[in-house]
Amino acid sequence: MRGGRSLIAPSSDEFCLPHEVFKLGLEHSPLLVYLYLICSKSRKRGADKMSCAAISKAVGLCEKTVRTHLRTLADAGFIKMEHHGRTFSYSLCPIQSKVQEHRSTTRWISKKQAWNTDEVFDAVFPVPAEVFQLDLECGELLVYIYLHYQKGVRSGQCWPSYATIGKAVGMSRKTVQKHVGSPVNRGLIRVEETVIRRKDGHRYNGSLLYTVKPIQQILKEREEEFLAAACRKSLPRGRLFHVYEVKWSRVRKMMKKGNMERGVVELVDTESLVPQEHLLRKVDKAVDFRKLYEIVESLYSEEDGRPSIDPVVLFKIVLLQHLDGIPSLRWTLCRAQTDIAYRWFLGYTLN
Repeated sequence: MRGGRSLIAPSSDEFCLPHEVFKLGLEHSPLLVYLYLICSKSRKRGADKMSCAAISKAVGLCEKTVRTHLRTLADAGFIKMEHHGRTFSYSLCPIQSKVQEHRSTTRWISKKQAWNTDEVFDAVFPVPAEVFQLDLECGELLVYIYLHYQKGVRSGQCWPSYATIGKAVGMSRKTVQKHVGSPVNRGLIRVEETVIRRKDGHRYNGSLLYTVKPIQQILKEREEEFLAAACRKSLPRGRLFHVYEVKWSRVRKMMKKGNMERGVVELVDTESLVPQEHLLRKVDKAVDFRKLYEIVESLYSEEDGRPSIDPVVLFKIVLLQHLDGIPSLRWTLCRAQTDIAYRWFLGYTLN
């Protein structure tokens, strides 16, 4: 399933996988945790202390689930762990004896190469470490890593079937089909249908052809989209610091500071300040509140007592409370002091 593949030395932003990793019989979640440990070890971070929180953020699993999968990997002999409070250090164990399926490797055009476990494999292939920065869910990320592992170096294409992917990553065919959709929708991969023509002339549907977009191109496009969005509208400052590590100095020139003109006197009315499509305008148009005067007329005295608040206003205040889910009338009155739409609906001016 690899076309024209040659073995190249991985860069500092890549980690290598032997094809035996996908034949260990692991379920998809423990396998993804194991791949992240391989990535960290390959980038010379394995000697540093690792935490479940860091793994959880990278693979999209909760910390409790990560701890469970780490115990599973340690009990099965894939890793050796040494705990240091909330962190731990680890080392990768040999895996050749745990491979469940042995196949001839004469089809691999490569040379033998040593791996992180000091074992020598017939073929190891680089996968970019940036795959853990794409905000994919657990299953989607594992399927995407497998397609990155399978693709040709020059063409970026591969054509494994759903069954082949599922067998490698520990998922069912239907689950793989579901998880392929998200990378396609995000533009990470492109899928094309293929047709097989047999000797008798009949055509049959073949496996899907996956074209994996280069990871550096994806990150560059996302950075350009972010900068374009920053030009169109202002973004929270915290987001500017954390999304794709865009420096504040690159966006600062695009920002325009406004003047605080709070004391300017203007001639406006509430009618012009409330949008025409506002919900309260629709309610006021649909309901004839003047009929309330006829309903409550017998409840008011014409001679005794002080002048009352307009009964329509009292009814509208209760209606506003229920429309917006405000817990009390006191809070509703407080909001009416600052919400222009409320004041317009109640018939009050800005003063």
